Amino acid sequence: MDLLAVVDQVIELLRSRGRVSYRVLKLQLQLDDDAIEALKDELIYAQHVAVDEEGRVLVWTGNLTLPRLQLLPRAHQDRLAAKPTWPPRSSRASPSPAPPDPSFSERFGSPC
Repeated sequence: MDLLAVVDQVIELLRSRGRVSYRVLKLQLQLDDDAIEALKDELIYAQHVAVDEEGRVLVWTGNLTLPRLQLLPRAHQDRLAAKPTWPPRSSRASPSPAPPDPSFSERFGSPC
């Protein structure tokens, strides 16, 4: 069976049951250790929809109701959540302000 089809099956299983042991996944879906590790990488790290519990159980934490194409990468979500600053921060040190123009005071008087 195609590994992505297995991922989809396990997502449905986790949605309905909430949690499932790796041993049950191995026996039910006839997976080897490499397939279990790939499955964990996909669900825990790539899609962020499950967590590992003591190396024995996969636990559902997410809800994939949006189509996958509409999900934003985590780094992009973090940027959107950050408060904007104005003026934008620069990676370079800001230049020191220019010295006052003496002719300005002569023409317009000194500021209050």
